[in-house]
Amino acid sequence: VNKGMEPEQKLRLILTELTLFQQLKESGAIVKVDTNIYRAIKMSQIINDAGLELLGFWDMAAKASLPQVHEMKNAVASLLNQMMPLFFHFFAYDDIDVSGSMLPLASRMTASLALEKKLNISSAAQTTGFALSEYIPNLLNTMYQLMQYP
Repeated sequence: VNKGMEPEQKLRLILTELTLFQQLKESGAIVKVDTNIYRAIKMSQIINDAGLELLGFWDMAAKASLPQVHEMKNAVASLLNQMMPLFFHFFAYDDIDVSGSMLPLASRMTASLALEKKLNISSAAQTTGFALSEYIPNLLNTMYQLMQYP
C-alpha cells in the first residue's frame, strides 16, 4: 500500500480490489490472545498503512469540492468504520511492538480530528456515516491505558 503507488491507485486498490478489513476480521484478527505475535505485528502494520491512506483521502475530501471525490467519500467512510474496531484492538494490544505499530495512525487521527473541528465537519457523519470525533472517548481511553505501562 505504501510503496510508490499514486494516491488514487492506492485508494482504488483498497476500495475495489481488497476487502482488507473484512478479511482481517473474518480471519480471526480480533482474537483476545494471539499466540503468534509476528502475525499480530504484521496485521497491525497493514491496518496502520491502509488507515493512513484512507485518512489522507478523508482529509483531502474534506477540503475539496470535486464531484468525483465526493462519490468515493461514502466508500471511504464505510472502510474507516470497518477499520476502527481493528485499529482499537491492535492499538490496545498487550505488546509494545503491536501497539507501537499503530502510533502513526493514532497520530494521524489526532491531526484529522483537528481538521474536522477546524472545518466543522463532524456533521458529515449524518451524510457519510463517519466522523472521527465519535471515536475520541475510545482513543483517549486507549492512550490512557497504554500510558500505565512503564
